[in-house]
Amino acid sequence: MKNMITTAINYSLVVLLGCIVVVTVRITLPSILDYDEPSLFQQMKFNVIKVYISLTAIIVLEVLLIYLSVSAMYMVSEWLSVLYVPLLIYALHRTYALCVVHLQPLISGDDANLLLLQYYQDYFENDDPKWLDMQAKMGCCGLSGPQTYLDYLRKVPAVCYRQGVLVTRGCEYVVYDAFQGVHQLSKLLIWLALGIELVTLLLYMRLIIRKYRYLICRIIVAYNDFKRY
Repeated sequence: MKNMITTAINYSLVVLLGCIVVVTVRITLPSILDYDEPSLFQQMKFNVIKVYISLTAIIVLEVLLIYLSVSAMYMVSEWLSVLYVPLLIYALHRTYALCVVHLQPLISGDDANLLLLQYYQDYFENDDPKWLDMQAKMGCCGLSGPQTYLDYLRKVPAVCYRQGVLVTRGCEYVVYDAFQGVHQLSKLLIWLALGIELVTLLLYMRLIIRKYRYLICRIIVAYNDFKRY
């Protein structure tokens, strides 16, 4: 039984570590390498880096927690193994508070759209050139498309043309595509982290029940043998 549990845990940890490597290589490192470039969404990029480093660190700590839980089950005395359960429950609560309450809101497409709307309003009210620079870098035109300028009876700017062809895609759709993917993946990692801790807690409690059932059976057998003699 112990060998089977150990094998299952080892395979699960390999999969988790593989996920961490993929997330680090595909999201965290590119965001860090691109962070030095001047960007109108630099704060959002910083939040992406912060959230993904935090989540990968949490999952690595949970990998260690799994090993510690299994080791505690077989190495410490019976009453000490029971005291480890409240620690696992507290760790699950703190992980939920950190991930869902604090980290998840940091990456939001709504925040990016609010920032986009702010640049848009500054352009129409104060002729702030940031809006034009952003359209040129992102390859988009207007808030939801060139119709944005026509609604305000203004001429479509030159940055909305690429080799004489009008760009019809709005900037809010480009921003949505840029941040929605990392936002959804961060939610997936958050619930993965919570799921790992919950499974660890349930597995540990199951092992405790099996351990104490075995001890009770031994005590009953020993008591019956004592009465017999």
